[in-house]
Amino acid sequence: MTDISPVEVNVQILQKQYRLQCMPEDVESLQQSARTLNDYMKDMRESLVTDVFSNEKLAIAVAVNLIGTIARQQEELDELTQRVDRLKNRVLENSKELF
Repeated sequence: MTDISPVEVNVQILQKQYRLQCMPEDVESLQQSARTLNDYMKDMRESLVTDVFSNEKLAIAVAVNLIGTIARQQEELDELTQRVDRLKNRVLENSKELF
């Protein structure tokens, strides 16, 4: 059994370099996530009325915003899952009536 070790990956967020670790198969995903985060933080910083946010406060604001988005998407997914389950049950009930 081969033991695959994490690799170091350099990413840039708001003109600052960060060295992170991940498994080799996750490098591309990590880099894409860092680019997305960088874009999101730049957009949020530019949309703020005031420029007194430190990068730390900006990161917290972005994190809270993203968590809210994830929570809304999870609620939508839960609703869709329930709807699919109801439709599946209706199809099963109707198919029983046919046979």
